[in-house]
Amino acid sequence: MVTYIKKILTPELFLAVFNHRHPWSKGALPDGATVGPYHFKPSNEYMQTFYDLTFHQALLPLSKIPLAELLDYDFTQLLPPPTASDYPQQALGLITILDQQRGLCSGYGFRYTRSFFDPICEKLARQLTALPADVRPDGKHAWLSRGWTFDEWIVNVVWFWAPLVHADAFMTQDRQHLKDHLHFMRAEVEAHTGQTDPFASLEASDDVDIHAFERIESEGPPKRGYFTPGPATCCDYAFWWIRILNSHFAITDMCGHYPYWIRWKGLLFSEADKEFLRQTRFRYDPDDEPVLQQVREDYLEGVWRDLPVNDEYER
Repeated sequence: MVTYIKKILTPELFLAVFNHRHPWSKGALPDGATVGPYHFKPSNEYMQTFYDLTFHQALLPLSKIPLAELLDYDFTQLLPPPTASDYPQQALGLITILDQQRGLCSGYGFRYTRSFFDPICEKLARQLTALPADVRPDGKHAWLSRGWTFDEWIVNVVWFWAPLVHADAFMTQDRQHLKDHLHFMRAEVEAHTGQTDPFASLEASDDVDIHAFERIESEGPPKRGYFTPGPATCCDYAFWWIRILNSHFAITDMCGHYPYWIRWKGLLFSEADKEFLRQTRFRYDPDDEPVLQQVREDYLEGVWRDLPVNDEYER
């Protein structure tokens, strides 16, 4: 299996995915008004290329391997030593493949998103963010010591933590760990800009507002600067992403998981889930009901159907 995985997940693929995720030359990062939407509101062209790069090359072959075997496997072995010049880029490329597949899957594939790829990526993200500060691929030292700018670090670091925000267990059992990281990032950006996070005073209310995430996501990353005229800077964008990551807590604190994903895991709604859905605009598509029934049956039987291709991107 190890040899097979190494043929699927290669350094060349990691770098291709990173370069697609971060298409700007080192030191030539545009403003936050450009980077934010590129990452959080990707175009169809972006998603098509991401699908072409990863679905048949990596996701489909991985889906053929039993989940238990993949969870036992140490995916950090696929990365170069932390001293390698492209270590943080390769690490982020691997994280992106395993986490951002959520935008490529469809139908029964959403079961793979939440119950297959997400647990694998959660384990990897936990390992990488727990490394010593001088070798962590999400750390400031890893990026600035290789000639990347502060802005380039802060627009990339968020994606190392996205798999943990997506993980029910992390958001409930290790919520303070994420809180500490967000506070650390806020302090870093405030020190760099000399400005106070405009959303810091809203954190306590966001923590209990189950509508906050939906509202912030709908509004999207900032287009204009919070402190100066002109387009949003990358630091403006960082203050925004700190807030949107924090806004997930109200949902997981209420339900213990993300209720809009729970049925794709084959589980049934709790009373808290039903109340959350009653109060918000999140809904399951009625057209998905037959597939959700298949997911439920397969979950109870402990079996998996094949990961389906996404007709929107197949060519």
